[in-house]
Amino acid sequence: MAAVERSGNANSDLHHLRSTRGDVNSSRGNNSFALINPQQVNRWWKDDGSQITQPSGDLGLWSRTGTNVFQVRDAQKGDVARSMFYFYMIYRAQAEAADSTFFSQMQNTLRSYHNADFVDAAETDRNLRIETLQGNTNPFVTDTTLVRRAFFENFNPDEVGYFVNFETGSKGSYTIGNVDLNGIEWTFDNALIGNSTGDLFLGSRSARMQVPAEIFMIEDKEGGLGTISFVYSRSDFSNDRNETAPVLSVEYSNDQGNTWTQAGADIDLNGVNQLTTYSTLINE
Repeated sequence: MAAVERSGNANSDLHHLRSTRGDVNSSRGNNSFALINPQQVNRWWKDDGSQITQPSGDLGLWSRTGTNVFQVRDAQKGDVARSMFYFYMIYRAQAEAADSTFFSQMQNTLRSYHNADFVDAAETDRNLRIETLQGNTNPFVTDTTLVRRAFFENFNPDEVGYFVNFETGSKGSYTIGNVDLNGIEWTFDNALIGNSTGDLFLGSRSARMQVPAEIFMIEDKEGGLGTISFVYSRSDFSNDRNETAPVLSVEYSNDQGNTWTQAGADIDLNGVNQLTTYSTLINE
């Protein structure tokens, strides 16, 4: 791995060591992994050749060198990402001692790599072969949900939290829109999203929603949904409690949103006066 002192077990851990072309490795150097626009590529790499002009055909077959960044070909994106997440988890102290921002600045890119290239039979076989040699597996290969759970679900309301306030009535400014919660894209329907004066918020982000309203997570969880959890309460602003208390439900879909299955019981906000935790496990 680049930008990390080569010492101790990290120097011989097969889960993050890969064979590569010498000239490609030199071109990448210590640069971060990234997603590079074709117009910003300085050199293209494929098989045993390279070129500076944009290739024809499927660009995903080529690795790319940009200015201070590098993009691997599509078929290797997931392999690289899961190796990087493994390295940072196991050798975090060494990584941060070398460069405290090297991993964090490409963390979201690595997640996109991970989601774009699923674990295949060859990667699974390699993982098991390494286990016989050094006694451990790469858990990010074994459990593909671990990337999300280990690196993208540490809830800090001052940094990534949204306060969602459900309202009744009719306001023309309420519409459908997307927000990004720490790398996961969500659609808020019938909502007013922002940090204008009067908006309720945690940190710098907020969303007011009219009833009826829906929130959709825009991301497939090919490795399973796992546990869904959040906190909720009923607000007491501007006589909100004069209206009928909303009843919320959590649903999930296994067919791209064509049909939905409810997870857990309804959430009735009647009489809920403090932050309350909702949590349910979906074994799908």
